[in-house]
Amino acid sequence: FASPHVLVTPEGEPPVTVQQFAHVICNDILSFPDIHYDGHDIQEIQPGVVLVEDNVVRGTHTGQAYQPLPMWDPIPATGRPVVLDPERYFFTLREDGKIVKVDIVSLGCHTGITGLYVLVGGQL
Repeated sequence: FASPHVLVTPEGEPPVTVQQFAHVICNDILSFPDIHYDGHDIQEIQPGVVLVEDNVVRGTHTGQAYQPLPMWDPIPATGRPVVLDPERYFFTLREDGKIVKVDIVSLGCHTGITGLYVLVGGQL
């Protein structure tokens, strides 16, 4: 689904590879087995750039301990349902349809791995 050189880069952070991004998603799925990404109004806003509007992530922390980054303490399963604030996803695609870049714009306070971590009780 993605080129090996896909960039998923929070503002001000170094780029991550597709393998690192896949590791984050796998970790989320193992900690939140019912995780669901609910985006709508998916449209190609210019050639090769697809926008997923107002993506909201939901899940229940019933799986493995959640530790999205090695420097953060793992949080054992809490059973807490979480709903993150909306995000906009911009996917830049190659001509063959593979993703080469993902830009994520947070539309609230609790988004991404930081939002999941805080909502299940993690302290930053």
